[in-house]
Amino acid sequence: MLDCGPPVQWADVAGQGPLKAALEEELVWPLLRPPAYPGSPRPPRTVLFFGPRGTGKALLGRCLATQLGATLLRLRGSTLAAPGAAEGARLLQAAFAAARCRPPAVLLISELDALLSAPDAAAAGALQAPLLACLDGGCGAAADGVLVVGTTSRPAALDEATRRRFALRFYVALPDGPARGQILQRVLAQHGCVLSERELSALVQGTQGFSGGELGQLCRQAAAGAGLPGLQCPLSYKDLEAALVKVGPRASPKDLDSYVEWDKMYGFGH
Repeated sequence: MLDCGPPVQWADVAGQGPLKAALEEELVWPLLRPPAYPGSPRPPRTVLFFGPRGTGKALLGRCLATQLGATLLRLRGSTLAAPGAAEGARLLQAAFAAARCRPPAVLLISELDALLSAPDAAAAGALQAPLLACLDGGCGAAADGVLVVGTTSRPAALDEATRRRFALRFYVALPDGPARGQILQRVLAQHGCVLSERELSALVQGTQGFSGGELGQLCRQAAAGAGLPGLQCPLSYKDLEAALVKVGPRASPKDLDSYVEWDKMYGFGH
């Protein structure tokens, strides 16, 4: 569960300027400087990131842990659901207990929807009950040092009881043009590829609708198509053009519309 990866700064998250500003104002600063006078509202202890796959929701969770100087513990909903309800519930409870023992701590639960939509309906219900109990207990007055971050690409799968447990709910949208350019430059640098300004601009335009994860997949496909093993071999623009034929965005316009509607109904600021 313990994540010992390198620290993640705000600059490591491409784009998402308004979202990062909102997180600092609504979450980071209130947690770092809680109000000292009695009776004041407690800072939020739960946050949900929703949006298409590969948009950096887990990366934002890691970044929050860095900003708060917190221990990061990570769980994946599909991993919890796989061994069965009893074992999944035990792992979930153990994670919350570990977080309470290591304050300040960030507990990142990816694929939160998997806990509520297990193939076995009984197992799904059996996992939801301990999840809600942990959220109520693990984020109560006795657990001021724990922040729970949930992520999902299927927010509509969350029922009202689960949704209400997350005080803040943020839409992590697909990267815009400048953010795609930033992501591509970082990934291509690992391949020893430096595009001209014109080539990069054309690639950014040709990858509209791609997530950050899909941009990484595009570069890996280009390396594989060119027969270049590893990440240290240089790529050309022609390799990337050929890869665009095989790699495309997964989120449909209908999917994106559904995220926007859910954000209007339940997201932060609405």
